[in-house]
Order: sequence, then C-alpha cells, then structure tokens
Amino acid sequence: MRAHLLRNLARAASRNGTAAARAAAPAPQSWRRLATSPLATDAVNLDLSQAKALTCHNMMCEHVGEPCGCRIAAFLERRSFPKLETLSLRGAGLRAVPDAVLRLPRLRELDLSRNELLRALPDDLAALESLETLDVTETALEALPPRLFHLPRLRR
Repeated sequence: MRAHLLRNLARAASRNGTAAARAAAPAPQSWRRLATSPLATDAVNLDLSQAKALTCHNMMCEHVGEPCGCRIAAFLERRSFPKLETLSLRGAGLRAVPDAVLRLPRLRELDLSRNELLRALPDDLAALESLETLDVTETALEALPPRLFHLPRLRR
C-alpha cells in the first residue's frame, strides 16, 4: 500500500515538476494508529501538526472539518506519554492548550506556533519544569503567564 502511494506521489511530482525526492517523504502517521501502537507510550518526540486524523468530525464542535483541539486532547488523554520530550501542535487550530499537555513531566520543547486562535496560555504551564523551548509565534497571545518567566530551563 505504501509503495503504491509513493509511486502515485512520484508520478504526480514528475507531472507537476516538483522533486521526486519530496514525494518519497513518509506520509504523516495517523494518530489512531499511533495511539494503538504498543510503542506509543515510549514516544520521545511527537508531531501532531501534520496529522490529518485531527480533523474534527464532532457536529457539536465549531471546528467541524478543521484541525481541532478536542481531537488532540482526546489523543493525548487516551495514552500516557511519560517519556515525551518534544511536542509539536503547530497550526493545529487550538483555542486553548489541552490539559493533557500539562501532564507531560519531561516535556522540553512545545511548539504552539501558527495557532491563530490561541489567546492565552494556562498558568499551570509553569508546572512543566523541564520546558526549555516554547514557540508561540503567529498566535493571538496578548500576554504570557508571569509564572512562566520563573521556569529555570526556559530559554526561548
């Protein structure tokens, strides 16, 4: 199946004049498949920014058809990620940081960039004492929680 997909991508790339090497890049892994993987709880790096499975299908949600924080929260809450150090939620359509993020004790890097609807960060984010990098570029943040400045390892 993957080989078939890569062949089709390579054909499309050659027709569009784009590099065939770009077509050989692995497709984003479905979050459902990752959530059921026995290795999922051992993950150290997790990039949910490209996961198409994060598109919301909940008819009660205002993000139907778009990436949604409720899907991310559901994924993170279904599994425990005690070893997770890097989490990218770039461009995920977040309005708020999911509470499950606050329960990642080893998190060193958190990418919340390109979440244009994100207006505030929770004060409890300061409980992530291992946090070194927090990317909030291209968000609607008006201010950062004052406690965030007391994190000993936070560099940027």
